[in-house]
Amino acid sequence: MLAAFLDGVRIGNAGSYLATMRALDFESVELMSASEAMQRYGLSADGGDVLVLWTRGKGPHARL
Repeated sequence: MLAAFLDGVRIGNAGSYLATMRALDFESVELMSASEAMQRYGLSADGGDVLVLWTRGKGPHARL
């Protein structure tokens, strides 16, 4: 199962949640390997790959 984080917060049932958002709402999308995700998010990554999404104006790639 793929864990998903939106603006640094883990979201459950990501598919239905993300279906309501437009692509233009996102600043960046990243797929992290299990080992990198565990280093960054710890146990909340569940030991699997992680989808990391940042909305515009937030996150490490934000443009002001």
